[in-house]
Amino acid sequence: RSPYSVGGTGEMSTFEPVAPPTDLVTIQGVWNPVTGELVSADDINGVAEAVKALRELRAKVSDAVAENMRPGVMARLGLDYDTLRGIRPDIVMLSVSGYGQTGPWKSYGAVDRSISALSGMNHLAGYPGEERPREVGTRGYMDVSIGWNNATVLLAALHRRRATGKGMWIDLSMY
Repeated sequence: RSPYSVGGTGEMSTFEPVAPPTDLVTIQGVWNPVTGELVSADDINGVAEAVKALRELRAKVSDAVAENMRPGVMARLGLDYDTLRGIRPDIVMLSVSGYGQTGPWKSYGAVDRSISALSGMNHLAGYPGEERPREVGTRGYMDVSIGWNNATVLLAALHRRRATGKGMWIDLSMY
C-alpha cells in the first residue's frame, strides 16, 4: 500500500496495488495472458508462446494498439501492423519512437533529454543572462508533450475509423 495525498487537502489515503494488465509487454520479458506469468526474455519458447497469445488477444479485443519500441522490434515479435491487421482489418496502431520508423536515424534510441537538446528546447528555456543550455522544467517536457500527442492522434484515428470503417498505422516520432 502506498499513501497518496487526496485533492491537495493533506488528507492521506491508501490504494491497493493494481494487478498487471493481461496484455503487457515489458522490457524484462513478456507477460503471458494465458498463464498470467512474466516470461523471461531469455526463455525463447516461452516468449514465442506469450507473443502468440498477445497477438490474438490484442487484435481481437483491442480497438487500438500503442507501442514505443525501436523500429523493427514489433515486426520481429510478430506484433506489427500488417500482422495485426490480418486478424482485425480495422485496427488502429500507433508506433512511437525517437526518430520515426524510417530514415537515417530510425535505429537511434531517444529519451526526453536527448530530444529536448536536439530540438533546441534547452536553449529556449530560462532567462536572459542565465547559463545555457538549461533543462526544460523539472519533469520531462518532451515526455509529457508526446503523451498528449499520442492521445490526440489515437482519438483522431478512432474517430476516422468510426466514420470510414478503416484502421490505420500512425508513425509518430518524438523529434
